[in-house]
Amino acid sequence: MATALRRLPGQFDGEILDSAKESRFTFAKVGYPVGHQIPRHSHENSLISFVLRGGFTEVSEQRRRQCRTSAVLFNPGGQEHQLSFGEAGATLFTIDIEPGWLQRMQEYPLQLDLATDVRGGKCAWHAARLYSEFIHRGAASPLVFEALVLALLGELLWQADAGSMEKRVPRWLHAAKDLLHARFAESLTLSGIASTVGVHPVYLASKFREHFRSTIGDYVRQLRVEFAQRELRAGTASLSEIAASSGFADQAHFSRTFKHLTGMTPLRYRREICRL
Repeated sequence: MATALRRLPGQFDGEILDSAKESRFTFAKVGYPVGHQIPRHSHENSLISFVLRGGFTEVSEQRRRQCRTSAVLFNPGGQEHQLSFGEAGATLFTIDIEPGWLQRMQEYPLQLDLATDVRGGKCAWHAARLYSEFIHRGAASPLVFEALVLALLGELLWQADAGSMEKRVPRWLHAAKDLLHARFAESLTLSGIASTVGVHPVYLASKFREHFRSTIGDYVRQLRVEFAQRELRAGTASLSEIAASSGFADQAHFSRTFKHLTGMTPLRYRREICRL
């Protein structure tokens, strides 16, 4: 078997559209054409990748994963993998992390030697804020980058751990979560959800927060914003139409909630993240 190539920080097979070295990180926006293939290789440092557009298939010894728009991936330094880009190609925002910076995480029982991927949710929000800061970087950016990379990495690792805990979630709590995903745009009540799954509202609220690290109200708001992000990427509906279909009372409420959770307004998200 041929020796896998080792990529240095900031070194990619695609077209580097923009790049910067800030603090302990090397950032790059990289474009890959339709059908592009990257043979087995590894990166010298640990790498976080955020799929801005398109997607690809990654194959490693551990697994095969499909990575599409809004996916966030963590690959530890030295892990070998190969990539295949599909019919749309892809644009990635990458964050190369110096080993010295990651050493501060070793005091915690975190799996920094395992590949992790999450699509959407808080991970994508942190990654989008990082990308926005990368575009508009200024004097305070190094401090912002430190905080956001730490938040993103922590969320990625928590999500990976949560996946292994999923089997311990009670069946009725899974049913409550499924109901929220199916009816997030409706005016749901805690008592109504509890009645549907057959538990007391207080018990539902307590167990939901324990297992999913969120109140039910916050979880519904997250689902509405994720739906709105998908609609913004589609690029056809107006902001008022998206607000209504997402379950918000009006466009102003939608914009306030969207900015609170993602760090940017819907209009800015559409301009910077969706139109590449």
